[in-house]
Amino acid sequence: MSDILTRITSNPGIRSGKPVVRGTRITVLDVLEYMAGGMTQEEILDDFPGLVAQDIRAVIAFAAERERSAFPKPAGIDQMRPDSVIVSDPEVMGGTPVFTGTRVPVECLIHHLSAGDALDDFLDGFPGVSRSQAEGFLRIAFNAAVASLSR
Repeated sequence: MSDILTRITSNPGIRSGKPVVRGTRITVLDVLEYMAGGMTQEEILDDFPGLVAQDIRAVIAFAAERERSAFPKPAGIDQMRPDSVIVSDPEVMGGTPVFTGTRVPVECLIHHLSAGDALDDFLDGFPGVSRSQAEGFLRIAFNAAVASLSR
């Protein structure tokens, strides 16, 4: 992927430093807006003979990389141990699985999400539960579901 990203450059003297397709004044945003407006890759290439198909892929890869870096995955979420996220103790809520360090049943998260509530709404209602705990539980549940498919 990094090789294709070399097709995108940025120079303060060209288009105010916006990322452009190498050797052109065509910005990444220009291409994305054409595509969002319904132009096909072929139409863009016809309208801009200086572009090749690899340039379009580079624009998409660049946008994907920007999105990834703008919203990074929380560190370590895939390595979270279940007991750092949820516990079941007969002394706490009669053994109902709760988020570690709280008395909030994990099932509350399931009910909120099933009702269409956003994760932020759940977290606002249960400030003792951290975002990393809620996301960790969802990742653990996802991994368990995927693992059950291969059995």
